[in-house]
Amino acid sequence: MPKVPPERWKGADDQMTEAQAGYLKRLSESAGVPFDPNLSKADASRRIDELRRAEGKPSRLERDDPTPRKGQRTREAASFDDPMTEAQAAYLRELADEVEGEEFDPALSREAAQVKIAELLVKRMSHSPTESSRR
Repeated sequence: MPKVPPERWKGADDQMTEAQAGYLKRLSESAGVPFDPNLSKADASRRIDELRRAEGKPSRLERDDPTPRKGQRTREAASFDDPMTEAQAAYLRELADEVEGEEFDPALSREAAQVKIAELLVKRMSHSPTESSRR
């Protein structure tokens, strides 16, 4: 499936997502360049691609290899290091609010968000009333 350039996205002119902002901020700090919090979704995507190329990583549009990494589904292979999805961010926020002592980190990658969701689900289950009544 061909990649769609950011300027053709639905909502391309909308404010960048929290996930984009977190990832872009991390990339900007790593590259020693200023972070602009006022970018659109499309501009943030282009800036992320620029900073990834500067680090020697492929941009979103350059990642055409459909071969998944070991243990990874094909659909996830092209976005392994991308920032978490909006759905992941929303679910992580919800879980962090439910689990005492946890805070939401908007800068997580898609992979790190998957791991954090699993950890929080385990914590939530271990503190559920149903679990303690079984003991």
